[in-house]
Amino acid sequence: MSRISNIMLAKSKIETYFDNDEKNIYKINDLMNIFINYRSKWNLSYSMNLDRFIAFLLEKSYLEKIDLGSKILYGWKIDNYGDEIAYEIAINLKPRSYISHYSAMFLNNMTEQIPKVIYVTFDRETKLINRTKKLEQSKIDLAFSKEKKAKEITYKFRDYRFVLVNSTSDEKIGVKNIILSSGLIVPVTNVERTLIDIIVRPELSGGVQEIIKAYKSIENIQISKLNTYLKKKSYVYPFEQAIGFCLDYAKVDKNKVDLFLKSCDLEYDFYLDRCIKNPKFSKKWRLYYPTFLLS
Repeated sequence: MSRISNIMLAKSKIETYFDNDEKNIYKINDLMNIFINYRSKWNLSYSMNLDRFIAFLLEKSYLEKIDLGSKILYGWKIDNYGDEIAYEIAINLKPRSYISHYSAMFLNNMTEQIPKVIYVTFDRETKLINRTKKLEQSKIDLAFSKEKKAKEITYKFRDYRFVLVNSTSDEKIGVKNIILSSGLIVPVTNVERTLIDIIVRPELSGGVQEIIKAYKSIENIQISKLNTYLKKKSYVYPFEQAIGFCLDYAKVDKNKVDLFLKSCDLEYDFYLDRCIKNPKFSKKWRLYYPTFLLS
């Protein structure tokens, strides 16, 4: 009779650990820490190393290798969570990550679309502060006459594509945890933060028409949160003018719109989007916007 290996004897204990862990997606460092911290408790032999530990779980248990091309992750019983496991994969691509933009619109019930692209923002380790840049109207006009050229970092998983968005901040401003229908818990920008992000990056949010629908979908909005987040984000451009225009266009409570208007400096003419052909101009918000919003 062949001798049963130590890791096979410990198999049920190892599986119980992973079953009870709050994570379902692991980086190689996560698995290394688990292996180091529990190898004695599981009575694993001295000949057992990390590679063999992972190989055993891949072959004999429920660990699955997730090959994203330039990045490898590992999942535990990921088929139990259906397509929603893609959101947990997304937030494990970079530290300090959370779901944002069009994906946050979907998770916050701000769109009827079901995007197959998952946008995930990751905060910087230190805040990026622009202390010297001074706005000039001519520079604003020039910048918004061109398409935004962004170097996207992307990965693919099944039918999903992940797009990483680098935040200028070093803290998770306006981020909440939500429970998906599968029971997974993922961090996502809340309504107010999402309303800001989609104005700043409309190309990551379905475009102006989808953004307007998102603004119209909101039953309750906290103006104080909007102002707080905008102040913390310290944008160079006056995105608050575009936000105010959308609040107004979406017929948000007039008192709230007027309150938000008071917080706007309205020092420059601004744009709801880039490369707008034959734009119309709102004197109230000093904002150029597409003609189709007249209808």
